[in-house]
Amino acid sequence: MKKELTIINQFFPPDYAATGQLLFELSNFLKENGYKVYVFTTSNKYAFGNQNFSGEESIYQENIKRSKLSNFWPKKFYGRIINSLIFCLSSTLKIISQKSKNSLVIITTEPPFMALFIALIYKVFKINYIYIIYDLYPDVITKQKLLNKNNIIIKIWRFLNNQAIKNSKKAVVLSSDIKNMIIKSKYIQKDKIQIIPSWADHKKIKPIKKNKNKFCIKNNLVNKFVILYSGNQGKFHDLKTILKSAKYLYRNNYCKNIVFLFIGNGKQNASLKDYSKKNNLKNCIFLPYQKYCDLGETLTSADIALISINSMASGVVAPSKLYGHLAAGTSIGIISPSNSYLKDIVENAKCGKWFDNGDYKSLAKWILSMKIEKNKCTELGRNSRKYLIKKASREKILKVYERLIFSFI
Repeated sequence: MKKELTIINQFFPPDYAATGQLLFELSNFLKENGYKVYVFTTSNKYAFGNQNFSGEESIYQENIKRSKLSNFWPKKFYGRIINSLIFCLSSTLKIISQKSKNSLVIITTEPPFMALFIALIYKVFKINYIYIIYDLYPDVITKQKLLNKNNIIIKIWRFLNNQAIKNSKKAVVLSSDIKNMIIKSKYIQKDKIQIIPSWADHKKIKPIKKNKNKFCIKNNLVNKFVILYSGNQGKFHDLKTILKSAKYLYRNNYCKNIVFLFIGNGKQNASLKDYSKKNNLKNCIFLPYQKYCDLGETLTSADIALISINSMASGVVAPSKLYGHLAAGTSIGIISPSNSYLKDIVENAKCGKWFDNGDYKSLAKWILSMKIEKNKCTELGRNSRKYLIKKASREKILKVYERLIFSFI
């Protein structure tokens, strides 16, 4: 009899959300290794344009069920909250209807309210579940100062979230920063939490020469020195430092053939474009999300890839985009607080350089030096790929997940 597993996540391919892409690869890996995997997700349009993906389908994965109810006003703040709550309710019914002592449920922080529901469900049904924490709630809310940490809603949320972690078979986090933030609570034991980083498939994402890269040819990047920021342009990302660096290079006439390429969207997208337009930054290019199947070409268009988080993000989020850039064999620039695990990775791997938030001049000078010292830039890129293959390849990390899941079924 096949071991059964249910994965619950608000986003799943063909949606572009990173959490869904990772879980898609995990579900396929488990299926290949003899597991029967069910996926419950939504037909939300995270970043896929206007297409809708409802009902059962087998294009990406068998046994997918998409909620048709949680798709109200997806671009509105309150609409997204309502969507998340409806999805949580639908997921609760799904979990209860499929509960079995021989099955395991994987829940995540997409949506962030799911932990509240799972904490309550557990009291009655004692389900077996693993809790994957991509973003740490309610700290994400308090860090943005949307609600005070002493607010009654936050206190209840934190209590139920702690209960969800305590009652899980294991809580998985992506970084030591998030683990350290969680264990500050006296209610959570260290051995309840396991760090499993994100990953990338180095067999699919690998260096491509620009003159053979269709994305570079199409966007006139073959003879450019490309500084790439790819992905979500949200509140937790320090994009001002990047733009100020672009401005510094442009104003000092260092911009010849240096291009800052922004691929993606998010809350900062409009302000980034306004800043670029206001300062006439001709060295900045903005493109929407590209097709996931073209990820290898978009990532390998970069000479330098930038990963940035601000002080609000410290200990509550862990950018998964880093691993794709490592697989692409690109030198990495990290912009973050000094206590970030990202700094440790780039320094231990010797694959790039770390910069403090706001230090745009040092970033600009390093970019210029890498353009001049191309051999050094190439060496850093080789180190990126070596680190990925050794520490965070698709095969290595998915086997860690498989061993974890196997131990609880």
